[in-house]
Amino acid sequence: MGIFSKKNKENNKVSEEKKLVLSMPLFRGEEGYSLDAIVDDLKNYWKLDVKDVDGNDEVATFSIDGELVALAFMPAPVPSEELESLCQFSYMWDNAETEVMEHTHHAILSVMSGDASTVDKYSLLTKINASLLRTCDTAIGVYQGSATLLVPKAVYIDFADMLNEDMLPIQLWIYIGLIQENGKTSMYSYGLEEFGKLELEIINSDMDVNYLFDFLSNILYYIIDQDVTLLDGETIGMSEEQKLTIRESKANMKKQLAIKMEKLHSASFPLTKLVLINTKYRGLGYKLNKKFMPVATLVLFEIIAFSLWLTKDNLFYLMNFSYIGLSISIGQALFIVKYKHARRVVQLLVGIYMLVYLGIINQENMQIEGFWYYLFIGVFEAATIHYAVAKIFGPLLFGRGWCGYACWTAMILDFLPYKVPQNHERSKIGWIRYIMFLLSLSFVITLFLAHIANIERIMFISFIVGNIIYYIVGIALAFIFKDNRAFCKYLCPITVFLKPASYFSVVRIKCDTSKCISCGKCKRVCPMDVDVTDISRGRKNGTECILCMECVKSCPVDAL
Repeated sequence: MGIFSKKNKENNKVSEEKKLVLSMPLFRGEEGYSLDAIVDDLKNYWKLDVKDVDGNDEVATFSIDGELVALAFMPAPVPSEELESLCQFSYMWDNAETEVMEHTHHAILSVMSGDASTVDKYSLLTKINASLLRTCDTAIGVYQGSATLLVPKAVYIDFADMLNEDMLPIQLWIYIGLIQENGKTSMYSYGLEEFGKLELEIINSDMDVNYLFDFLSNILYYIIDQDVTLLDGETIGMSEEQKLTIRESKANMKKQLAIKMEKLHSASFPLTKLVLINTKYRGLGYKLNKKFMPVATLVLFEIIAFSLWLTKDNLFYLMNFSYIGLSISIGQALFIVKYKHARRVVQLLVGIYMLVYLGIINQENMQIEGFWYYLFIGVFEAATIHYAVAKIFGPLLFGRGWCGYACWTAMILDFLPYKVPQNHERSKIGWIRYIMFLLSLSFVITLFLAHIANIERIMFISFIVGNIIYYIVGIALAFIFKDNRAFCKYLCPITVFLKPASYFSVVRIKCDTSKCISCGKCKRVCPMDVDVTDISRGRKNGTECILCMECVKSCPVDAL
């Protein structure tokens, strides 16, 4: 028998007569959503034809593609007893027990009537939820009661965008439960019944829990995407020697029928042989063995240090680059042993050294104005060497690593409370960085053309004043955009050098798509809004990656 069979209505034990699907967006604060804003987002972002809008911000109805949509704002929280038990099992919402239980209002969103399939109804429901979340500052997430799912705002919006890629965000529709007892793992689906299918169960497996999650996620995706039904007695396997019989029987987890896979063991079903589709991510990513990274980094910087020492006949370069290389290597070693603040250690070691020792004590302008100054007087030292290594040619090897580990501006900004952007949608003001770039160049050119005396002293003063301005503006932007890295994304002139070279960077975060379970955690924690699961160089915000490793630390299956 094959792995799947097309839907046979005679064998389909679950009715799909249900014509209404609904969810409950959650809010924290006095203000609710704006109906006009939601409708505008549906039209502009999702390109939907919204008709017959009737009502207001409290109660409204409208139609999309023949489906009647009803939206009602409820000025009270969902009863706590309904959510309390779910919070501890909501693996997509890290602080669910705190944030969900503090919500003050909710809404009821339903898609009803019409002739659309359940998949299309859920797709439409998801788009409306995403539009509501995107346009409402007080919205914190969605409660999908039919699947006992609690999904935070950023996660929901991220998964909803799969619909723009002609993919289904089943993570928003179906819950995968986990039970571990006596060294065995069982998993089950909750919500598949909504699509007219029997729930799936994996019973008492000795296989890796992350692999099982991947296994079940892929099956669920295929069942819904292709509208197939698993039939009693069929087998899953790659060969005659590797077969897993599926059985239809009473569920262990729910009082209903279910499709069971009861003998899924690593010995009989090798991990390397199982190949199930994961339509969101394809191809393999490759990683340098983490254990060798500190040594490799230190060796690289020592090569630079000795080369510059011998070339320039200046012991300073040996000490300077050896110190920076050692600092970065220490941070990488701390990361390997999973020290929470590994990168912050490097930021402080390198950032304070460059700001205080090189900048203030030695009075060298390490900002972009200093680079132009030394370049114009024809001196290849100080800021020019720094820029060549860290910001012009270096990014061809390590990308925007400077921004993540050495920038003294970001060192301060990363102490602010918005380490994870509350909204991963970029504002269209990135052009300001080019204005800043030209202003810095014009400033130095003007000094030379005007034959200003004591330019070197002016460079030092501009370094001090420039840093003060950077800190003030950077902190202000962080609070305005609720994003510590807003300055880096929109204003920093150095990115004009960094971004083009970073596109070709050798050291990159790559996704092993054979492991990826499409949980979206990596995207949610990325401070620079990089689509790290896309292995192409043209991935979204790909030249912005600062190698902070937050995505790597968050990945539950070590796919990065």
